[in-house]
Amino acid sequence: MQTLNFTINWTPGESGSTYIYGEVEVTGDEVITNNQTKHQNIEIYPDGMIVKTVGMGNCIGRIPILFYWKNSLTETIYLASEINGTGLITDIQYYNNFVSNLYGKPINIWMGETTLTDLSGGWIPCTQLTQVFSGTVDFPTGQNDIMIHLSTPYFYNGGNLVVMVERPWDTHYYFNPDVFILHMGTEICRTLSNASDFEDYDPANPPTDASVEDVVPVTTFIFDTSVSGTIAGTVNNQQNAPIMGATVTCGTITATTNASGAYSMQVPAGTHSVTASAPGYDSVTHSNVVVITNQTTTVNFILPPSSTLILLEDSFETYENFALTFAPWTCVDVDQSATYGIQGYSFPNCYSPMAYIIFVPSATTPPLTATDVTHTGNKVAASFASTTPPNNDWLITPVLNNPTQITFWARSYTAQYGLERFKVGVSTTGTNPSNFTIISGPNYIQAPVDWTEYTYEIEGYTGNVYIGIQCVSNDAFIFLLDDVTVEGTPLEDPNVPVLATELQGNYPNPFNPETTIRYSVKETSPVTIEVYNLKGQLVRTLVNEVKTAGNYSVVWNGRDNHNQPVSSGVYFYKMNAGKYSSTKKMIMMK
Repeated sequence: MQTLNFTINWTPGESGSTYIYGEVEVTGDEVITNNQTKHQNIEIYPDGMIVKTVGMGNCIGRIPILFYWKNSLTETIYLASEINGTGLITDIQYYNNFVSNLYGKPINIWMGETTLTDLSGGWIPCTQLTQVFSGTVDFPTGQNDIMIHLSTPYFYNGGNLVVMVERPWDTHYYFNPDVFILHMGTEICRTLSNASDFEDYDPANPPTDASVEDVVPVTTFIFDTSVSGTIAGTVNNQQNAPIMGATVTCGTITATTNASGAYSMQVPAGTHSVTASAPGYDSVTHSNVVVITNQTTTVNFILPPSSTLILLEDSFETYENFALTFAPWTCVDVDQSATYGIQGYSFPNCYSPMAYIIFVPSATTPPLTATDVTHTGNKVAASFASTTPPNNDWLITPVLNNPTQITFWARSYTAQYGLERFKVGVSTTGTNPSNFTIISGPNYIQAPVDWTEYTYEIEGYTGNVYIGIQCVSNDAFIFLLDDVTVEGTPLEDPNVPVLATELQGNYPNPFNPETTIRYSVKETSPVTIEVYNLKGQLVRTLVNEVKTAGNYSVVWNGRDNHNQPVSSGVYFYKMNAGKYSSTKKMIMMK
């Protein structure tokens, strides 16, 4: 037998479903019934469509739709690196191999994006996703491409994609081995699934006893790039130095700047408002930005230093591992109950009565394998579930003068036992929990499994104020808290007099690649601000001039006097002004 390969150029005349086949014509052929190959079904897409397939198909299973039961619910995470693109998802395609011949089966699909890389923390409910399909789908016998046209196309911004698929309650189930083509890779906890003949699952409140699968269904996503364009540009500070890690937002779409301050994002064609923001800077918005299909619109930003005073910013990186007390914070354990640990892992103070603990997932025994336990860095403040619920645990700031706003990030470690609950309170008389007035609303707040940013205005309180974050979870698991920032009265407010010459601090800290140092001068005086390394060697002179009375700030871009980047580590910045001298510590992290 001989095999011959032929290349045939063919330009389809229209889009849609069709098939191709091969036919052999041989002079003197005596059997003409075997001249044609089997028909190969193909899908032809219009110009501007891009196809992205995740998975190679090395196993089979009943995911994402389990017809063996009357009701099923599945959820899968597709990594951004697997999709490797952005744009408007118009269709999703699965691949089946069914014995049953099932037509007109109701299906619901939701999509969303997350920073999580697996579902070890439990379901992401449909309330945090966007419903993209609610209709009927045909699943014919044999091997087929199951194409589902989304009734609401989803604009994918390049994150880790979450897809939830529901088979609503049906009066029938099917014993046949109706399977889909799946892919098993090295990643774990990629899919959750539940199926039942007795319970009608609620996608908004998924069951806690899900099966965890290390597979994804082989899935093709169809992107329409003909309805989108690109916004790209740079984000710099007022010294025209690039700001790395700035966030650029256009509607629900975000991008992050690189070390050169550059960003790029794909957005729907039309007129938009685009905003750039970064820690230590005021945000800037450009309105009426016109984006044309398949073209790039350049939008550059210059961000001014933040006009707010940072009273407190803490990512919990400087405290002792697994500490239960960590000044200047005050921890108050009202419930006095022992706490649960994490099965299979040990760490200091595990099971102890506690309010909050400096939890270090990389330092447990063995190191914790769950992802995204911290928001940034290696440490996080955590409140573990009380064995005698509910929790009543307080984390209270040091006394702050005239705070105006608190911002922090929080999440539930898992939703398996219910979401974590918290409240935020304010006290002007001390750290006793009975002194606090709750400002977060009449009911507790539930933290989702994704890291979520919370901001609360401190209104009607002046002078010395304490702010407390109270965990009130009821037999859940672990409440995680990170990256707390408290802002105060704007420094540039002309109504705020300069009361003293003072080196006020830097923000952010730790930082990469730059930080803003704030200081005030009570009366005209020569001022120097210099940066030193741990050896006491001068690294950079930032200020060396006469300053009149006022509030000032200066940016250090992490470079020395020869404009060379410095290495990671601890640095000291020193201010001299007349008889005043002060030195503070900052940390460069790369």
